[in-house]
Amino acid sequence: MSVEHAPRVVDCLLDANTTPDDIDEATRALLTTSSDYSPEQAAEAIAVIAEGIAAPEYPRSFHAALLCGAFMEGGCDPAAVSAPLLDKLSHMVAMSDEFGAECRSTLPDEADEEADEEAVEAAVEAAAEKMPDHADAYFGLVERFWQPTMALLSRHVPSHTRARSELLEPLTRVCSLQHPTSWYLQMLAILFDEPIVILEPATGLGVEGTVSGIADNFQLNTLIMDQFPNPDGQARVPETAAATARGHGDQQTEDVLTGTWNLCNWQAIQPDGSISEETDFWIWNEGSPADIEVFDGVRVVILADPTYPRSWGAQRVFDMPASLKIKREMSADEVTEWVSRLQNTQR
Repeated sequence: MSVEHAPRVVDCLLDANTTPDDIDEATRALLTTSSDYSPEQAAEAIAVIAEGIAAPEYPRSFHAALLCGAFMEGGCDPAAVSAPLLDKLSHMVAMSDEFGAECRSTLPDEADEEADEEAVEAAVEAAAEKMPDHADAYFGLVERFWQPTMALLSRHVPSHTRARSELLEPLTRVCSLQHPTSWYLQMLAILFDEPIVILEPATGLGVEGTVSGIADNFQLNTLIMDQFPNPDGQARVPETAAATARGHGDQQTEDVLTGTWNLCNWQAIQPDGSISEETDFWIWNEGSPADIEVFDGVRVVILADPTYPRSWGAQRVFDMPASLKIKREMSADEVTEWVSRLQNTQR
């Protein structure tokens, strides 16, 4: 079977003389046959379609990106989409950053997050009249391009690494204006192969490992309960919930979990070796592993008795593989040494 319909779609997207009807007709022909593509044909088609992301008009560029997203979600290798989509995204983010700066320049002196919604909307409307091209980039970014971008970044770690390096800082500024871009920030906060130490001082248990692909600390908490050593051998979470947290199967199940511990940053260890109950030291489930404090180059989680029951539904934010890989279990003496180092470190 030929993939001739893919070049036809791209030709329509890149030719300013074609109409939306031309694009829709070419797309229908592509989608009618693509379900029968072999993996090799799908890889060929996605590489061709990715060329359409270079279309100058954002709706046409998005059309190509969305088709690529569908192919990626169908199991296609994302590598061919990486450069075209991230190049387009970088351009849009740069223009959105300038647009956001113009908006903020007309807001009241108080911090952006304190500005009321009406003032922000008025600033956006005024900036859009002054900078229409920048406004097109901004609205294309926050309203449309997040969909294929999530499909790429959740499946291709090199793309995630590039995007985190190049786009996290400007996107943070863009997101300070309005919050639809929070999907980008939550995705780019995800860590891969990040060293972590988890200590339970009350039992003398501890592990060294790495975390990857974890979007929030609900997911991390679930994986810790599933994998941290349990002397009585009993499972702390259902396998269905653990599988969901690892990125397998359904993105959400009916399981409701109750936390075994209160997760704390290393500063919770007090000079006398006790664990503070101050909320300033807590690792909140609503945060992400990137929020966990680093000690001596490693993120450290202290497992303390829960101060009250915490329950949450088993789910994951993004449909991507995630893991807590335990490299080794520590001896009781090693755990004691770690706690000693923490309690004797100046705050």
